Amino acid sequence: MNAAPSLDWEALLNNLKLLCAQPSVVGQVRGLNDGADSVASILRDVGLDCRIVQTAGAPIVLGRYDVGASRTLLVYGRYDVPPPGLPRSWTHDPFQPAIRDGALYARGAVVKAELAARAAALRILIKQRVPVNIVMVVEGESLIGSPHLSELQDATARVDACLWSGGSFDADNMPLLYTGVKGLLQVELQAATANTVLPATYAATVPNPIWTLVLALASIKSEFEEILIEGFYDEIVPPSRAALNAVQRLDVGDQARRTAWQVGQFITNVSGAMLTRTETFSPTCNISAINVAGSDLPSIPQRASATLHFQLVPELQPQRLFELLTTHLATLGFTSLKVTQLPGAYGPLQSSELAFNPGQAAVGIFGKYAQLVPLAPFAAPAALVAPNKPFLSCGLERPDSALFGADEHVPLADIEAHARLVLELLQRMAV
Repeated sequence: MNAAPSLDWEALLNNLKLLCAQPSVVGQVRGLNDGADSVASILRDVGLDCRIVQTAGAPIVLGRYDVGASRTLLVYGRYDVPPPGLPRSWTHDPFQPAIRDGALYARGAVVKAELAARAAALRILIKQRVPVNIVMVVEGESLIGSPHLSELQDATARVDACLWSGGSFDADNMPLLYTGVKGLLQVELQAATANTVLPATYAATVPNPIWTLVLALASIKSEFEEILIEGFYDEIVPPSRAALNAVQRLDVGDQARRTAWQVGQFITNVSGAMLTRTETFSPTCNISAINVAGSDLPSIPQRASATLHFQLVPELQPQRLFELLTTHLATLGFTSLKVTQLPGAYGPLQSSELAFNPGQAAVGIFGKYAQLVPLAPFAAPAALVAPNKPFLSCGLERPDSALFGADEHVPLADIEAHARLVLELLQRMAV
């Protein structure tokens, strides 16, 4: 591995292996506590003063490096990972990191590689005595909407700019740099009927909660992908011409995605520049789960529920959308439906203007400018901790990374390049 002379590649890789060996599965308390301990240990070794902030959910690691500088940067990371699924579907034990064919395989390899790379970059920044203060926040609930991240608002109130974790590459293998992220609203819809499961004999007279739920869901989104909640689009500010031009020629590699995911075509057969434009600027309403309390035999279930995840574009705010949704369902007569806003909600964020061209930071590493994208296709809680601040996000996801699937992996060369890019960005943001 031909690492840059200033980058301690061995320490980076050892830290990554340590992180990946921790089963910090979202929602599993013991693994998350151990994961937070490992993160804090790594950041202390790098040179940050660390404390673990206990919450009602997963601990948050808060690291500080204070040299009394006039400028403070917020660096964000996450250590929670999805469940690995069936271990037998993996080539390797998901929590025993393995290097094969130039890549590291483990559950959480991608987000933990981003975290280890940030730690490696901060080690260099501190050794170089760059005159900037650092606040680093590493959370363990990013996958469930970061419901406790706002508890750190006081600690992050005086930051001047933010470097976030998350992102992918374009079709030319260049990292994408995002200057904004979508917001999030999570909602559960629950329909119930009798106080017990009933035989299907009574289907002519007893309401079936699945039908209630299906009809309610069908009222929210059309077959043409239009969200049908009245007032929904009134809240959205269309992207500017400059924002549209920024993604006009961007190719995120739709063919590579179709191959890796075995998807015949995308919704409405979108591709090329239109895929990027749709992914970047469109809000989403996704059904993440449907659960039924019933029987495998012919029956009328006792209750049925669905979990919805809305990704929000500017200036759509989660509380306003929840109000619109509840009004929409009540107006259509779904008065028996229980609508609950789930923990973890935040608005979208668009960065204030950066004092430098971030794309230039990639030239010495990748040989050309990186593309700036005005809004990431993913939701992230930056508005909770760094509102109205210059913002950048970059990451390590590729189409075949398998973030939620078996054999999640990240190329070693990508990790090294990412650490160097993060360092370059932090040095430029420090000025």
